[in-house]
Amino acid sequence: MTPGGAKVRVDDVRLIAILENGEPAFCSGEMPPAARDALEGTAALYEADGFSPPWIGYLAECGGEIVGSCAFVGPPQEHRVEIAFQTFAEHQGCGVATAVVQRLIALAAGHDEAPVLCAQTPSGESAATQVLRKQGFRLRDSLHHPQDGIVWYWEREAPLA
Repeated sequence: MTPGGAKVRVDDVRLIAILENGEPAFCSGEMPPAARDALEGTAALYEADGFSPPWIGYLAECGGEIVGSCAFVGPPQEHRVEIAFQTFAEHQGCGVATAVVQRLIALAAGHDEAPVLCAQTPSGESAATQVLRKQGFRLRDSLHHPQDGIVWYWEREAPLA
């Protein structure tokens, strides 16, 4: 749960940039193992696709705790940018994922050429599909992903600034 066990609002969640070296821009508390995994994965993503702020990875902090992570999976290409997000197990069900997706949408909206946002989820209804629907994403297709098998592909029109 979140600190105090309450539902979080978007204003409760702060994104901490993951720098080019795979370290957080700052750390206000203890780093849980899931956060360390997110840092390593983000560093590998930067190595493959480059580091291009704001199209980078972030840790999500709420009430002094690292509660999840999110990212733009590389810079926009063909006017599209993919997002990814996760809430760490002990904080699920409190609105963290909704808040981080809202934060990513706001970051994308802050650019002159705001891209269409897209995401992939495992095929089948889940908490992630509920979050995406709530934030205006529409299921567009099923795709074959080389590592994950069949995934659902979601899109949301470019946000308005």
